[in-house]
Amino acid sequence: NLSLQMPNRFVKKRYSLTDKVGDVIFYPIKENHLLRQRSREEIPRLLCRFLLERGSFGSADNSYAFRMMKLFKKSGINFISCPTENIYLQGRQDTYPKRRGLTRVKEFHDNGINVCFAQDSMSDPWYPLGNGNMMMILDHGIHIAQMMSPAEIEDALDLVTVNGARTMDLEDYGIEVGKSANFIVLDAHSEFEAICERAAVLASVRKGAFLYQKKPMTIVQANSFLKQ
Repeated sequence: NLSLQMPNRFVKKRYSLTDKVGDVIFYPIKENHLLRQRSREEIPRLLCRFLLERGSFGSADNSYAFRMMKLFKKSGINFISCPTENIYLQGRQDTYPKRRGLTRVKEFHDNGINVCFAQDSMSDPWYPLGNGNMMMILDHGIHIAQMMSPAEIEDALDLVTVNGARTMDLEDYGIEVGKSANFIVLDAHSEFEAICERAAVLASVRKGAFLYQKKPMTIVQANSFLKQ
């Protein structure tokens, strides 16, 4: 976890140590700050595994951002965005126009750069309403990033599933034969329904055993219009 003010020699030293032990680099970029240009460019050149991008790249100008996209893609870097925390914390001292706070999720996605959504605050002083509900995080994220074309909605669940697994380099992930039975069950019949209805979790399974299970919601009374 490197300070924004650390010069490039510290970034290089951290990468050198990481390379020796086979670890990954976790480099958070805080709200309301722009990482110094040289340091930001140094990160993809050192081929980091993933980076927690907390809004500051969304404040960069387009000419700089588009130039960096090529470096990000070449490096194989992964981005993690925390939509609820970002929208709450970023730009709090702004008047209008007020920054959204979210990094360039849509642009990363369109350029083939792996990006995922997360939540890093569980009812703490920085974000008091965190509860780990990833369907809520996904709902906020695709609204703020304006990613609601039919194709984007169809792929939206990847932002809180396979893209996160790729970021964390999880090899034992997926529903293929031979993989560990780790999954959740959503109360929906399709990806679109799950996203549109903000589907509840019916079951959580870890290594084949139920950690959590509940019955689907039942409507006990409805007027004639709803019955149709």
